[in-house]
Amino acid sequence: MGNVTPPAGARALSSHWRERLVRRLRIDLRFDLCHPQADPWPPGAMEYYARFTVSWDQEEAARSGPDDARILDGLARHAPENDDGYLTVPVGAATFLIADLCSTSLFLALDDRSDDLAHIGRVLLNPGKEGLADDLREQIEGHGDGLIIVPEAHVTEPWRGVNLGLIAIGLSLQHLSRGCALAALHPMEPRLEGAQARSQAHQRLGTHWSRLGFRPFRDQIFVLDLARNDLDEHLRALLRRS
Repeated sequence: MGNVTPPAGARALSSHWRERLVRRLRIDLRFDLCHPQADPWPPGAMEYYARFTVSWDQEEAARSGPDDARILDGLARHAPENDDGYLTVPVGAATFLIADLCSTSLFLALDDRSDDLAHIGRVLLNPGKEGLADDLREQIEGHGDGLIIVPEAHVTEPWRGVNLGLIAIGLSLQHLSRGCALAALHPMEPRLEGAQARSQAHQRLGTHWSRLGFRPFRDQIFVLDLARNDLDEHLRALLRRS
């Protein structure tokens, strides 16, 4: 069999359509509440689940130039059409963990969930006490009692390269940041093996997340001071370039 050329992704669209799709980005944020005695995790943190989509009018797409129409048709494959003629297509998803820095069980809440969250807790938190590590607290301006951790985030392959994932994460952080001093993440591909591969992935993803204002702190953990204007400024720059 001959080689099959993969369908063109969103980055091959015209600048007109890329800008249009950024304006039609939608974020569905949800969280689950349960009785404290039925909660499987120790108290101190709550997950928010985000789903990113874009939508467009099928007739409008058909009237576009042949290249854009072909690419949009490929991107919308298997997407159901709404009653109003719009197609809504999944772009990616993320999980946010809002941690209570005043909770004495916060590290347990992180440790029980995953090794990666436990590592973030060991780096950022004050051992045996409440709140952030002393040297981190000295570096940031934020004084809230909340910490936002981004344990997972992904954009599906055809939608990479047009900033939709970063913009969606930035908008979500803006919405969730009330009362939070800091956002943090570990730039790493999940389940990646090998020291060299992990080092290269960390460097590449660290550069990627720095476009939202995240900066390295210690032991591969990146932080974003939510009291500064870094997030807003970087998000505006992304929107201008998209």
